[in-house]
Amino acid sequence: MATGGTKTSRFHIVSGTHLTVSCDNIICTSAATVVVGEDTSLCGAGAVSRCLLENCPRDYKQRRDSLKKKTRKFEIGRVYPCTFKKDVSGNGKHVGFNTVYYVIVPSMSSSDSQRWIAQMTELYANLFRQACNDGKSSLALPLLGSGGAGASVADAVKVFIQSMIDAKPRSLDVSLHINPKDQKAFRETIELIKKLTQSSSVTQKLSPVSLEERSTFSSSKNPACSMKYDGKKKNQMSSMSLSKNFAMMRLDDDSSNLASILGQDYFTPHCINNEETAKDASGHDDDEDSEDGTDKDFEMTPGDVLDKNIPLKNEEDEKCPICLDKIQKPKKLDKCGHTFCTECIEDTFRHHKPVCPTCNTLYGVIIGNQPINGKMSVTQTCGHVPGFGNCGVITIDYSFSDGIQGTEHPNPGYAYRGTWRRAYLPNNEEGKKVCRLLRAAFDNRLIFTVGTSKTTGADNVVTWNDIHHKTSLEGGPTRFGYPDPNYLSRVQEELAARGITEDCLPHQRNIDVY
Repeated sequence: MATGGTKTSRFHIVSGTHLTVSCDNIICTSAATVVVGEDTSLCGAGAVSRCLLENCPRDYKQRRDSLKKKTRKFEIGRVYPCTFKKDVSGNGKHVGFNTVYYVIVPSMSSSDSQRWIAQMTELYANLFRQACNDGKSSLALPLLGSGGAGASVADAVKVFIQSMIDAKPRSLDVSLHINPKDQKAFRETIELIKKLTQSSSVTQKLSPVSLEERSTFSSSKNPACSMKYDGKKKNQMSSMSLSKNFAMMRLDDDSSNLASILGQDYFTPHCINNEETAKDASGHDDDEDSEDGTDKDFEMTPGDVLDKNIPLKNEEDEKCPICLDKIQKPKKLDKCGHTFCTECIEDTFRHHKPVCPTCNTLYGVIIGNQPINGKMSVTQTCGHVPGFGNCGVITIDYSFSDGIQGTEHPNPGYAYRGTWRRAYLPNNEEGKKVCRLLRAAFDNRLIFTVGTSKTTGADNVVTWNDIHHKTSLEGGPTRFGYPDPNYLSRVQEELAARGITEDCLPHQRNIDVY
């Protein structure tokens, strides 16, 4: 039951699975585990992450820092558990939970929304599986994807509810916590879930499409994904199938209805009617219904269908995706057009990296923390790289002597151990271009970093920094060698993500000059 004016609504998703939606601070949850959305650098820029760092015991930050040091790369869709002591030693702070699940959330791109849907579906499947495998009975999470990741509240709610229906994490109480500063997002979330629960007929909710179109979506060639929590998947779809058939609703085991299907215009934007948004389907003002803190129960069955006519955004009350408050002194980025608080975006660019938090558009050159005493040398020899004929071989040698870590490294003032590495490229036009790009990346201190070796587990060593190299001329991709026909294009994509493109290169084409 809601107390102290907290707005709360409860929903029964499928048998054994319950959802509570609250407009409160997630730090006050009674759940044993809290979920935090992060980016691939685990930088902690989000509102929930900052809240935990401010309110959790000191051991939490120490465990978080340890996880960052041990994990070379945080992958989108993965779950990274962090368990800490709940005692009040150190900073005198105490919370009711002792486990945090970091989930790496993809950014929403308007040009590829289906890919985002597939990634979020996989993320939630991994999350529910992790919770069940760990024996968790309760889980508290924010509305993943709706902050800095750039998705609208409606899109984030739809993929969340769909994923709960797909996974059916039985005996797991899930609580969704909406930022108390964002009453509008809370109302929009409740409105959307209510509309999911109020349809008694599949056909009433479907857009008028032909039977032929419907059978295309419900073809047995693309079965819906069912997850068992023994780590195995049944009838697993490929990413392409997921994005194509996300609209398919999973049926409960006891249901005899056919799978429900969304219309194809799932992401068609709609204008908001402020008066209608403020009211629920029964015509009552949402604030009147919930201001007294009374909980409300709703029943959802897997036969219900997401309403594609839910309004998405209100342009008049735009929030900053970084701080989640109303935008102060708006600053619009010139390339992508996304808008933030001037202070928020300048702080992000200054202390993290010059990349739009919403769409990852690059603004400026990224400089890494590669030790400054490194050397890169290039030689050209006869021979061939498997898969590229007899064009010759470009050999790259990197060398770093031992040194002392700076303020940009994990353990400032501690010694680090140097390294020597050799890599190979085909000596053709594309290989030469990649070599010049690698030279530019090296000069921007992006090729290596100081941390934990992924191969040996040793700490405080110079190690690769996720720009992949071919360190062998044979063995194929699994042994970091050739043949690998897609390697040159892949490494150029990795470099471009860090701002290293042909625009960075001088007019000279000598690979020694780059």
